[in-house]
Amino acid sequence: MPQVFVAFVIALAFISSASVRSAFAQGFPNKTIRIIIPFTPGGSNDVVGREIATGLQARLHQTAVVENKPGGGGNIAYSYVAKSPP
Repeated sequence: MPQVFVAFVIALAFISSASVRSAFAQGFPNKTIRIIIPFTPGGSNDVVGREIATGLQARLHQTAVVENKPGGGGNIAYSYVAKSPP
């Protein structure tokens, strides 16, 4: 009985994996990447954000821009991100 169950599970896994279609790349990212930093320019968070942007540009071959939106304990930056287009 256990051998039948194992064979059934293997067959089910094979059938389900064979029926899955591969995803096609959609050219992501196709827009400029914007990194929003909720702190003032020149601080350690800004430096780290700019280093991340440089790495993204090299790896994805896409423009990455760092935007600083300080104030309000980060609420200005958070609302800016929430209201931005996807």
